[in-house]
Amino acid sequence: MNYIIIEMQTTNGQSAVVPPIAYTDAIEAEAVFLEKCAYARRSGLDKHTVVLLNDEGGTVAKKCFKK
Repeated sequence: MNYIIIEMQTTNGQSAVVPPIAYTDAIEAEAVFLEKCAYARRSGLDKHTVVLLNDEGGTVAKKCFKK
């Protein structure tokens, strides 16, 4: 199974999506997801969301940090 990490960043009502990253290893995907969450928590953006999906579009993990 493949895993995809998507980041969404929102400031002043404008959202941007960071290019998705795909992984084939579940442990690596989760580790990178958690690293991105740690960064997002400190980013200072109005909203910074990190989502980990499987290749069927199912949500494995999701976290949204708000200023």
